Amino acid sequence: MWAELAETGWDAIIAWSAGAQNLGRLLSSDAGRTVSVVCTRGGVAERFEESFTEKDRQMVDDDVNEYLAAAEIPSRPQGYRWFLRVPSAYHSADAFLRDVHAAVVTAESGGPGHPAQLRPIVETVVQRFYT
Repeated sequence: MWAELAETGWDAIIAWSAGAQNLGRLLSSDAGRTVSVVCTRGGVAERFEESFTEKDRQMVDDDVNEYLAAAEIPSRPQGYRWFLRVPSAYHSADAFLRDVHAAVVTAESGGPGHPAQLRPIVETVVQRFYT
């Protein structure tokens, strides 16, 4: 079973920390994808959907790779959805990701906010799930 990771620097560090043997990827496409937009004018919020553009894709990829660079981790290849192998002790990908995220938050407990300081904490926590 595999758990799909979010398109965030946080999840990218988790993926890196899990190691290549626990990481999977599939080619991705943004075709048909939308984003929710909220415009506030005169105190009135207007909500609508827009197409996810190439510029949106570039912004997401740049943000993730900037976060990885700050953690001294190489940029990830673009154009993929990323997945973590779920250990056999878990029967739910969602439960596994919730536990990983909770364990990282607990381990950092208000500590380092900078990705370079967070990286060793994430590495230690994530590796415990695979031993």
